[in-house]
Amino acid sequence: MENSVILFDIDYTLFDVAKYRQVVFSRLHDFFPEIENFNEIAAQSYAQIRQSGWFEITRFTKQLLTHIHTRVDIHTLEDVWRDEALLAQSLYPESLPVLTTLSKLPVTLGIFSSGFWDFQKSKITKVAHFFEEEHIHIHILKDEKLPEMIKKYQGRHIIVIDDYIPVIQGAKKLDKAITTIWIKRGILSEKVSPSADFIPDYTIQTLDELLPIIEQI
Repeated sequence: MENSVILFDIDYTLFDVAKYRQVVFSRLHDFFPEIENFNEIAAQSYAQIRQSGWFEITRFTKQLLTHIHTRVDIHTLEDVWRDEALLAQSLYPESLPVLTTLSKLPVTLGIFSSGFWDFQKSKITKVAHFFEEEHIHIHILKDEKLPEMIKKYQGRHIIVIDDYIPVIQGAKKLDKAITTIWIKRGILSEKVSPSADFIPDYTIQTLDELLPIIEQI
């Protein structure tokens, strides 16, 4: 364990995207109380921009405003997504205690996440002190960065925790010594499941199940 590096995904691994989005939609609705089906419109706008790329606050807000006419300043609406208290409370409840325990072990903790750097980084502000900057890897297409990531930690035991099977499967293809842990929650875990071609080394439902695995590796 002493020479191990544990790389966490952010969305649906450390951070509850579904809870966060639901609360944001509720707060945005406060600006438009007269629109009864606001959540439906917001969900539709979210789905539309995700079809053509990664989520981006400005893109979402502009898409939302194609359905809603308002004098509310666009930056005021965007700032709801950046509310630090909301971001902090949208971490999964076990994220902080699990990271606290792991930080006391002789391992390196890191991030390997897809998305835009500033936005993804803001999601883990409450637990950022557990991760040194050089071990935070956030890329638009992190799959393409797998070889680079593996090279960085060459000679060390890499443990990858992700909700998206293709990422951990890709890591395993590049280095069979990597320990792959699939956290089975979130929309991506519903879209792609293990197959005969690839079965993760471990499958967990929450990060609480991670500690016994790390201790035995």
